[in-house]
Amino acid sequence: MWISRQRAREIARKILHTNDTPERTALAFAVGVGVAFCPLVGLHTLIALALAFPLRLNRLAVIAGTFANNPYTLVPIITSGLFLGSVMTGAGAPDFSLPDRMDFHSLEAFSGYMGGLKPLFMPFVLGSSTLSLVSGGATYLLTLPIIRKLRARHVAHLAAKAAAEHRGAPGTQRAASHPL
Repeated sequence: MWISRQRAREIARKILHTNDTPERTALAFAVGVGVAFCPLVGLHTLIALALAFPLRLNRLAVIAGTFANNPYTLVPIITSGLFLGSVMTGAGAPDFSLPDRMDFHSLEAFSGYMGGLKPLFMPFVLGSSTLSLVSGGATYLLTLPIIRKLRARHVAHLAAKAAAEHRGAPGTQRAASHPL
């Protein structure tokens, strides 16, 4: 599902201009990105919401962060988690071949292939969990200054707009002198 550029900007505005502090907004987004890298593929949205509610984080920012994992990034995220975990466990780079659709002509063939993936499970969990923590922390450190800058720019824009209206910008005097 694609969203328009205008809709994406509206969502970004809602995230950036909440009543939360920049630190809490960056934390909410970072939690979402961290969850996007967690090994529980398919449960990211549920996990993100399960964390957002008790921590009282901006749910929109948390969900937006989980979109780091999407159909285009899913394979690289899983592959990098598996590779990192294999290196961390000392197993080296995983060696497995992708199945041919003819490999699954029976349930036994399918279960045999899936059984061959068992040695990759723990490296995948370890690597993905590590990527989850690192990506969440890095996202917080990278987004916090950006959010602070954007909010400062927004406040300065609102202040300039209010000052212009107060000085009597063109059109405001006529409206003020009109009795209705």
